[in-house]
Amino acid sequence: MAKDCKLPVICTECESDKHLAALHVERKPKPKDPEEVQGGEQRNGQQDDTDKMDKQQNGEPSRITTTCTEICGDKPGGRSCSKICLANIYVNQHSDRKVKAYVLIDDQSNCSFAKPQLFDILNMDGESFPYTLRTRVGTMQTEGRHAKGLVIESLDGHKRHQLPTITECNAIPVNKDEIPTPDIAMAHPYLRQIADQIPEAQRDTDILLLIERNVPPLHKVRESRNGRGNLPWAQRLDLGWVILGNTCLDGVHKPNDLSSFKTHLLHNGRPSIFEPCSNVFHVDKATPAHADSRESVNEFRRKESFSQGKFEDGLASKVFERTELDNRPGYSVEDRKFIEIMDTGMKKNETGSWIAPLPFRNDVTHLPNSREEAFKRLKFTRKTLDRKPDMKKHYFAFMQKILDNGHAESVPPSEVRRTSRFFTIPVVQGERPRWGSCRISNESAPLWKYVATVVATLGLRKTAQDGEAQFGSDAREFVERDFYVDDGLKSLPGSKQSIDLLQRTQGMLATANLRLHKIASNDANVTQAFPSEDRASELCNLDLNNDTKPIQWSLGVYWDLETDTFTFKVSEGNKPFTRRGVLSVINSLFDPLGIVSAVIIKGKIPEEHNAAWMEWYQSLSSLQHLKIPR
Repeated sequence: MAKDCKLPVICTECESDKHLAALHVERKPKPKDPEEVQGGEQRNGQQDDTDKMDKQQNGEPSRITTTCTEICGDKPGGRSCSKICLANIYVNQHSDRKVKAYVLIDDQSNCSFAKPQLFDILNMDGESFPYTLRTRVGTMQTEGRHAKGLVIESLDGHKRHQLPTITECNAIPVNKDEIPTPDIAMAHPYLRQIADQIPEAQRDTDILLLIERNVPPLHKVRESRNGRGNLPWAQRLDLGWVILGNTCLDGVHKPNDLSSFKTHLLHNGRPSIFEPCSNVFHVDKATPAHADSRESVNEFRRKESFSQGKFEDGLASKVFERTELDNRPGYSVEDRKFIEIMDTGMKKNETGSWIAPLPFRNDVTHLPNSREEAFKRLKFTRKTLDRKPDMKKHYFAFMQKILDNGHAESVPPSEVRRTSRFFTIPVVQGERPRWGSCRISNESAPLWKYVATVVATLGLRKTAQDGEAQFGSDAREFVERDFYVDDGLKSLPGSKQSIDLLQRTQGMLATANLRLHKIASNDANVTQAFPSEDRASELCNLDLNNDTKPIQWSLGVYWDLETDTFTFKVSEGNKPFTRRGVLSVINSLFDPLGIVSAVIIKGKIPEEHNAAWMEWYQSLSSLQHLKIPR
């Protein structure tokens, strides 16, 4: 048992009996065998000479190894340098008490740190504050003093800079082997000219300061010297010259241990680091009956090959292929089937109008007889129209307009008896019937009984695509991106651009017998550029220069043309404080932009607050005075 163990537990790092060595964050690696360091040049001289003499006496040739010991010393793996400068540090207005220390310039840090020794030397006392320190080894909570007013100065005294707030930290890297020295510069011919400007390494001077990236003058490179390939390079900063990169001469230091992955080749030639399974199914692709020669077989089969480190099987040949559909949302299976039906069956007739097939999922050869159900619905519609004379008048006027414009026609009784491919749709009841009926060409489908919104939109976009070359890409973009079903909204910087775009779009849609009308604009010049029959119904007989422009209703939003602002209309009448009444009032305020959402949300209050709700309901009339600039 662990409690019965009598051996003392001592940390091998600091010889403490309170913890194990594994709790040390920065553990120093154990020194390697001297024979493994620097390729063997640091071995004991006497033993090395003895071995050489033995080999020469036995007739074995002696091996001569040359390594970079002048620059790298006995450091395994070579030597590299970083941005470490020797500088003077002092408190502002106390330049007589300068401290010479090495400074690490780190562009990866967002805070400047100083060792506790620097705080003690400069007598910078103060309260400690907690902070979070994130390093390569993890995140830890610590605390330290803050100091302001420090000045850093180059050794020659020509450059000095005010430092930001300095935080006390004992975790600053203190690897003095990365300090640039003159011998490193002398070892490289292109750096010898700056060797006398780099101070000798002072082993008794510590790295006491780390400068963050928010001190740009200390990071800016005033001059640089570059070497070829992987050779080190030098930069002149305000604090002096620094040498960066691996300073080992010509890459002498190379690893003695080599690692490689065991690679397997699968049965099809593909490389893999995993051992292949012994149970493999080999399936031969079927060849055509006429494959009498090797050439025809090769054409039929997809050959797999491995060459130049890549496996080619043809499966990913089009992964990075760019098409015009890349930026469009993906379609479902039914969407793609619908588009295929429209692309193959939608065409223009001799008058220029679009003829489209019915987008059935499957080919329909027989439709159920729905005449009885439609006739029953017609009886209810007639009773409703008889009770409402105004609705009846509007209804008959609208349907007569559809027949006069050729948007619908009566089906001859003889044709109904001759074919079973027809379906009867009930008459739509309402102030303004939303759909009329139209006839379909015999070669594509039997009969249209209503026009689907998506088909109408598709025909509108096809017209824009066909007319892009003649009327411009901006007219096509206007139809494709600024139309919602049959309503178009567009904002342009001037009246000339607006008139030009609308006229070209009118001409483009007219090629498919589509009429762009009901035009309304906050600019009177735009509206006056079009005849009265092409304007919105409220603007047909209006003097645009003198009369007040009416409020337009566009996509559910009220638009005041006079002030070019969005506004709201509140339905009048008393609504009871019931669940249905509350929902009726809230839903009557159509606010797709969320402008008055803060007002609407107040209407959703509990039932016990009847008085508060009535007060809120009566205050809604104030929304009619709200003007939101477009």
